[in-house]
Amino acid sequence: MTELNEEQHYMLTQYKELLSGMREGLSYIQANLTEEAPPQVSQVFQDLLVAFEQINKVHSQMLIIFNDHPKVVELVEQYKSVVEDLTLWFKVDSNQAKQQLLTDKVLPAFDEWKNNTDQFLKPYITH
Repeated sequence: MTELNEEQHYMLTQYKELLSGMREGLSYIQANLTEEAPPQVSQVFQDLLVAFEQINKVHSQMLIIFNDHPKVVELVEQYKSVVEDLTLWFKVDSNQAKQQLLTDKVLPAFDEWKNNTDQFLKPYITH
């Protein structure tokens, strides 16, 4: 098992918290995305896009820390699939279609990836 230094441990702990926050944001959007959605929905979505960028940066570090461990590579690929699903957001016009996209594709894929990531990280960040 890879030994983490303090900075790496902190980064992965923050990463795990970010994933939980992202899940909350996706749930908020799913629940509030109506034809007359409040402006907060747009802001939460923008915040999620920033969070997805942060996740990309952490993944680069994780590949280094874990020396391209096959499970990390698999998680990064699974994440890319989540992002691909999310890009469909920009191809649908109605809020109803976006909500359906979240319900049918993005949330199930995100949840599966997050659960797999949590399982991988658990032995490294729990003391």
